Amino acid sequence: MEKLQTKEKVREEMKFAPVAVEDVKKSENEKASLNTVITDFNQFFNFVNLNGSWYRWVSGEYQISKVDSIGETICKYLSMFCEENGISHERFLSINHMITVSHRGVYYLFRTIDGNGDYAAVSIAESRPKSRIIPWNTLSGFIQRKFEEI
Repeated sequence: MEKLQTKEKVREEMKFAPVAVEDVKKSENEKASLNTVITDFNQFFNFVNLNGSWYRWVSGEYQISKVDSIGETICKYLSMFCEENGISHERFLSINHMITVSHRGVYYLFRTIDGNGDYAAVSIAESRPKSRIIPWNTLSGFIQRKFEEI
């Protein structure tokens, strides 16, 4: 009798809501993107250092290279970081909607292009900017936590 109850209990525990294949793929893609940022973020900052700037494709999230993929992901999670930490565009940032990430003593300006609040361009600041500065260690810690949550 006890074994029968155990089998029924196991069957009951095994029941779970079906997960769509699309959701699993999206989750796997997101985790892969975050892992790339965590392990290879220096490629993005090196690209910006060498080229002076990086711009997101305005037409959407089309990525042509690993650097673009890293840039897209950093911009996305920077926006999430600001949202979750109550960093308002109007309150802390200039009228041009910019925020700064400091990495190894270099200030990288993340700013919007189309005014809709999504960061789309990155460039190096010549001097300490007046916009809100977020240390890369803080942002990368946030990205790491999001990676672990997936």
